[in-house]
Amino acid sequence: MSSKKADARERILEAAIGLFSKNGIHATTTRLIAQHAEVNEVTLFRNFKTKMDLFQEVLNVAKKEGFCAFKVIRPELAPEERLRFLVHNMVRILEERPEFHRIIYHALLDKIEGFEEEFLKEEQDLLMEHVTTNFLELKELGVVTLDEIPRDLARLLINNVFGVVITRTLLTTGPMTEVTQKQLCGTILNLYLR
Repeated sequence: MSSKKADARERILEAAIGLFSKNGIHATTTRLIAQHAEVNEVTLFRNFKTKMDLFQEVLNVAKKEGFCAFKVIRPELAPEERLRFLVHNMVRILEERPEFHRIIYHALLDKIEGFEEEFLKEEQDLLMEHVTTNFLELKELGVVTLDEIPRDLARLLINNVFGVVITRTLLTTGPMTEVTQKQLCGTILNLYLR
């Protein structure tokens, strides 16, 4: 792919990420994306056959740049430290690229066909597996404060992290400092650990 074509494709993707995040998928036209990317619509359609193909590529970028970090497992860490690492990673990713979770929110509201079953379920299942495994190990060690099923604890923890970070993102304009991120992670984890 030539440098000029790659540059146009990158600008289209960044414009789509920003507009899908702000307006939603259905409310964002290909014409508007092309205008923001400073290309014509023909160039957009040379790179992406349809708006849904472009949306799929945006999801691929979200997976690669953000959600793939949810898959990072540090087996050398003790279970409690591994869980802290995972939660801190979740907060950091959600904080660094808030447009990705806004796109997910819009995709759910816009009822994008197959989105929930394919993208969201795949990412959630993997994250649930990692957090549940940690809770199982922590329960065996007697570190978990609640006497719940580990999978239920994992679901609660993930929902707490997403809820707090997304609410904060919607209500504030500035990013969290590293110290604030660690404090937030510690506060959330203290609800679950002794």
